[in-house]
Amino acid sequence: MDIFILFLSLYTSVLTGIMMWLLGNKKRAGWAVSMGNQINWVVLAVVTHAYGLLPLTALMTFLAIKGWRNWGESPALANGTREDKLAHIGAIIYVAHQTGYGYFGLLREIEEVLNGKLES
Repeated sequence: MDIFILFLSLYTSVLTGIMMWLLGNKKRAGWAVSMGNQINWVVLAVVTHAYGLLPLTALMTFLAIKGWRNWGESPALANGTREDKLAHIGAIIYVAHQTGYGYFGLLREIEEVLNGKLES
């Protein structure tokens, strides 16, 4: 269990750093990383009995959703149909899952779709 907690805490810390880097570089994907990373925080809080982190996690989830919604629609979604872009993202995720494509590469591909750098 100690190895699991060590791995989870390191993984959660790295994702939090990536989230902050993305947001610091004005990348909307930072909010998505934040929303996903809150699951790690909940698991970490429960496993380590640090229940005081749960209200913070709830607040961070709320702020991440609010930040994502307030960020505005990306140019790619404004220039093309939303369904086409979401279908393209779904295809990227499917291929990434089938080929073992890395997490960072997956985020980069999705960001390119949302920013209009890839055609749908």
